[in-house]
Amino acid sequence: MTQAELAALKALANAATPDRWEIWSAATGADYIVRVPRGKNYYAVIATDCTYSNAAFIAAARAAVPALIAEVERLQAAWSAEHDAYIRADEQTRMAEREADELRSDVRELQDRLSAADPDVVWID
Repeated sequence: MTQAELAALKALANAATPDRWEIWSAATGADYIVRVPRGKNYYAVIATDCTYSNAAFIAAARAAVPALIAEVERLQAAWSAEHDAYIRADEQTRMAEREADELRSDVRELQDRLSAADPDVVWID
């Protein structure tokens, strides 16, 4: 999911009717509606003529979507921090490897100079 898609979904969730959505059925139980309590004996209707499964999903989505968005944002932030730490550690490793290569080269150069100065010196690697 892109940041734009996540932002659009978050805007939709923020603009939706607030509060707890509930499922209600007329006495026949054939069709369900999703509604939000608005005082005594008054409800804002969110969806009508739903099967129970669809009504349950719509009602659950009111709380689930904002929670899922928050979790995605939390995981993205955690991943970003871990990724940044990995990049820093990788760069430090590369720098240490370059420095180790330079030091090995310096050691070889000093060994060569000492060997040239004293041919009896034997180096064991």
